[in-house]
Amino acid sequence: MRTLLLFLLALVLIGCGGGGGGTPITALLVGRVLWIESNSATSPAASVSSGGNTTTTDLIDGSFVLTAPVGATSVTVSYSDGGPPVVFTFNFAPASGTVDLGDLYIGPETVTVHGTVTDAADDQPVAGATVKLAGRTATTAANGEFSLLNVAYSSSQSAAFGDLIGEVSKPLYVTRQFSPPTVAVGGVIEVGTLQISPESLDEPPPLPANITGTVLPVNDGAGALVELLDGLNVIRTTTADGSGQFKLWAPVGIYTVRATNGPKTGTAPVTVTAPNVQVVVNVIIS
Repeated sequence: MRTLLLFLLALVLIGCGGGGGGTPITALLVGRVLWIESNSATSPAASVSSGGNTTTTDLIDGSFVLTAPVGATSVTVSYSDGGPPVVFTFNFAPASGTVDLGDLYIGPETVTVHGTVTDAADDQPVAGATVKLAGRTATTAANGEFSLLNVAYSSSQSAAFGDLIGEVSKPLYVTRQFSPPTVAVGGVIEVGTLQISPESLDEPPPLPANITGTVLPVNDGAGALVELLDGLNVIRTTTADGSGQFKLWAPVGIYTVRATNGPKTGTAPVTVTAPNVQVVVNVIIS
């Protein structure tokens, strides 16, 4: 409720900032600040500032609403629980209107996350893809490589790092998600090769339909979260319909389908032998 009220108030302020219908002079930055070790809001609250304006995060969910000058390109998050302050700066495209910054993770340490993005159809590097993780963003180079710098990390609670969900996207490609490994070597976490599939690929059936199945029993499967895992990485997510049925698409490979509905969960292996061959797999949850 507090966040909603702040959001509405900020909208009113922005509307007034235009001087009776002129060009707005402020933008609205919204997001959440989360502590990497707990994946939850900080306590005490963190401070978020941009362009000379400052606000604090909500103690329940870490959310914030901040009015900033149009054209602002960064926010600085400061937090201290009595020890030395933790300060993270997050960059973004010049702000205009309302900008959703998503989840901004902070922590006691930082690492660099490195990997390569390739085309699932021909294994060639994909340049210009956008990679996001923990509030950081990078663009792949001509060889498909990327490096996300200053990503929040904790060597004493490294398992929590694996709970993060990253995203790889590019126009005309199917957006995919991934989870990073948890162990840093020399301050670097290697995620390896992340493949993305072109939407224009003629071989597969209409997206997303070369993996289909049912979450059983049907009474428990309706509305279940269905995830497709490539090793430990979640690369597709969907929701089972009222009959427990789901559809996914993936390039050739060996995967695991995981279904979850409340406390009930289950997995099943699935192998895609060709992009145009439909595979049926059922997942039993208990």
